[in-house]
Amino acid sequence: EISEEKEAAAKQLKLQLSAVQGQNEKLSAKLAVLERAAGDSEAFKEEMTERVAAAERRVYAVTKERDVLRKESERKGDSAMLLKEKDAIIKEVMEEGEKLSKKQAEMEGSIKKNRSAMKELEAERDRFKSRLEGEEAKG
Repeated sequence: EISEEKEAAAKQLKLQLSAVQGQNEKLSAKLAVLERAAGDSEAFKEEMTERVAAAERRVYAVTKERDVLRKESERKGDSAMLLKEKDAIIKEVMEEGEKLSKKQAEMEGSIKKNRSAMKELEAERDRFKSRLEGEEAKG
């Protein structure tokens, strides 16, 4: 009987051992899956960290470019305003030049008329002078 009891106990232990080994294998498989997932999540975390860093670099670069473009735009706005002012000055100078040109033409016309009148008066004076001298010689 003791041997039968020992055999029955040994069978029972074998069954328990077999069940424990089955559970051990299942747990080992689950552990392997979890380790792969942890490795994958670590790789995923690393990839996301790299992507975030790249995105931050792009944001910084775009922000810098935006600031440069804003400054250029402001400078161009200043240049456009300066150009408008220069155009206005040029227009004023051109108008003043036209007025002066017209005035000069009028003055030159007046000078020609005055010279012509002066020549006529000198010619008339010379005629009167000749006549006077002729009258004085007669008289």
